[in-house]
Order: sequence, then structure tokens, then C-alpha cells
Amino acid sequence: MTAETVDNLHREVQCKLGRCLIRLQQYEQLLKALLPATDIQTSWQPGQPQPQTSLQAATERLQHQTLGQLVKEFIGIHSEPEQEAKEPDEEPEPEGVIFFRTQLRIETASGGLAGVESNLRGMVTMRNALIHHFLERFDIWTVDGCLDADRHLDECFGRMDAHFRELHTTALAFDAARQELLVLMRSPEFMNQFCEGVFPDGQIHWPSTRVVQCLLQHCAVDPVAWTVLGPVIQSMQADCPEEVPSKYRCKTWRQLLKRSEVFEVRTDIDDQTGQGRTWFRPMASSGVGATSWWPAR
Repeated sequence: MTAETVDNLHREVQCKLGRCLIRLQQYEQLLKALLPATDIQTSWQPGQPQPQTSLQAATERLQHQTLGQLVKEFIGIHSEPEQEAKEPDEEPEPEGVIFFRTQLRIETASGGLAGVESNLRGMVTMRNALIHHFLERFDIWTVDGCLDADRHLDECFGRMDAHFRELHTTALAFDAARQELLVLMRSPEFMNQFCEGVFPDGQIHWPSTRVVQCLLQHCAVDPVAWTVLGPVIQSMQADCPEEVPSKYRCKTWRQLLKRSEVFEVRTDIDDQTGQGRTWFRPMASSGVGATSWWPAR
């Protein structure tokens, strides 16, 4: 062969090696986009304008990971039928914070997880060989070396492209699932249940309601002490006027306190005004300590 023919073969090998590396980087970028959304932790505290999520932190963490590390995490979201997902350790949330977690998983056929892991780890091995050992394996300065490298690169690209297309299909399915979840989470029924503790059937989970959380905040300084209801009502009328007993199908604040089963309620007579007073404090069963002493008159 002429020197021009060898040069053409050499350039073709270079182009095919570059094509493989581009496909690998596309696969890596798609993993970095897909993985953060497979495990989203969301917390919301009454009074916050928006829930806080772990999405940005997870995205930043994955930006500097290698392909091998990304593939390891990707393998971790696969499971076989009826296989229990391993629950990671979680730090307890502060009192009054609502927390939930959304996880997306890929279910393989029974006994198929080992095959998935082997294929994905094989791709990482292939990538490492191309990056670190390609010139050790192929003498691309000779015709035979170029021809061998050309065939090998075609095979590598075929495998990489198949992995990329499969991952792209997975990403589309995950995105469709997230969109359906967003529609649900933005619905009035979900917002009432999540932010207000009111279920679609009309039942109320009182500890989750904003009104109870606001009342608990007024007890936060000394949870075991009794608090006079009157000043608390005035404060809530200024800070959160929409939180009223009628919102929760109650006629009075005292009825709301009792119906919630979160607070102890006591009444007495104010010696100075001669009018009745209502006192409240969290019950011991609500997670806040309590004592048996009465407020001084």
C-alpha cells in the first residue's frame, strides 16, 4: 500500500476513536442528568414559600464522578422483582418539618440483575482500555494495526451506542413518570393533603396542618408550660389570617384544639377581668414533654 493509503487508514482510526469517545461522553452526561432525579428528598416547613429538595446537591455531587462511579450508582437503582430496596440512613428532620422521598427504580427480570451489572461494568472496562491502553494494543503506524483497530472500534461503538440508546429510553420513561408525579403534586387535592393535612375524603391529619404547626410554634419556648389562647389568636390573625377554625370545619378555637387531639386544653376565670380564659399546651403523646402543673391565677 502507498503512504497515502496508510495515512487514510490512520485518519479513519482516529475518527472512529473520537466517535467512541464522544458517545462515551454523551452516555456519561445522560447519566449525570438522570441519576439525581431517581432519588429526591423533599422537606417543607409551614411558613416556607417553597419545599426544599436534594436535587441541586445531588446534581453537583455527580458532576465530578468518573464513568465507573456513575455506572455503579446506576446499577444501584436496578432491582429484581419483589427485591426490597435498601433504605439509606437518614438524619432526623427538625420538629414541624414535613419530609417525603421519591425514588425511581428499574426492575429487571428475575435473575437478570447480574447480567445488567456485567454488561455495564464491561462497558467501563472497554472505556478504560480505549483511554489508557489503545496504543499499547494496536500499532496504528502499520496497515495491519490500523485494520485491527478499525474493526475493534466499530465493535466498541456498536456496544456503546446500544448502551446509550437503552439509557436514553430509560431517561424518557423516567421523565414521563416525573411529569405524571408533578401533575399529581400540583393538584389541589395533593396540596391540601401535603400542606394542610386535609385528605381528599375530608379527613384531617391534624399534626400536619398549618394551624397546628403555628399553634405549636407559640409553645416552642417552653413546651410543657400552659399558653393563654387569646394572645395567640391575635398573633395568628396578624401573621396568618387564613388559618381560622372554619377552615377545618370547627366553630371555635377551643373546639379546634380539642378536636386536633394534639393539645391539652384547660379553662379558668381571669381574676382581673372576670372573663373566662382558655389555656393549651402540647400533649405528651404529641412528642413534646408535659407536666401536670396549672398556670397561676
